[in-house]
Amino acid sequence: MMAETLPPLPIETEHWRSRWLVDRRWNALHRISSIKWDVPDEMISGVGVAVCGRKRTFRMPGLLSRLWLKRCPECCKALGIPTGEGAPFNAFDGQDIADV
Repeated sequence: MMAETLPPLPIETEHWRSRWLVDRRWNALHRISSIKWDVPDEMISGVGVAVCGRKRTFRMPGLLSRLWLKRCPECCKALGIPTGEGAPFNAFDGQDIADV
């Protein structure tokens, strides 16, 4: 487990896809805490830090990855949400958990 947990980066609902990103290993969705976007208007990729403390280059996953990849357990624990697959916006039909 990572020692540091950070608050989630506030991102408007219309850009919810930019909240949960993957690193180069493409093995888990991480909730972003801070990021320097490569192209700020697109919010697709950049160097950042996840709420679990991982510092990496992150990028937006494709549709299937966003639906089926597991969420980082450390990010989920830091946010107080259940572990599972897919971005919470997809998993919970945009309900209360969508803001994480």
